Amino acid sequence: MAAARSASEEGRVLVVGGHGAVGGTVTAALSRWFPGRVLPAGRDGARARRLGGVRVDVRDPDAFARVLEELGDVAAVVFCVEPPDAEPAQGVRVLVPRSGRVR
Repeated sequence: MAAARSASEEGRVLVVGGHGAVGGTVTAALSRWFPGRVLPAGRDGARARRLGGVRVDVRDPDAFARVLEELGDVAAVVFCVEPPDAEPAQGVRVLVPRSGRVR
């Protein structure tokens, strides 16, 4: 997980399902708007490492929360998967950058 860390004043965007067809398109679009700040995430750990992302499985809310805590600088989460229930989304904290605005 430490290899995925990067210093960023504004935080990163975590795209859950970011290796799939829809998630890959979303990741690419967001990467154009937020260069160097978009982190794809998915269940396949080897694929995540190969593509510069992280492994995450929203079916395990506790593990998902740990990933967010370990990353530490996630400013937004985009779900390109359908979790079994709303628990993963409810566990995401709302963070406001020091500037008070989201870019």
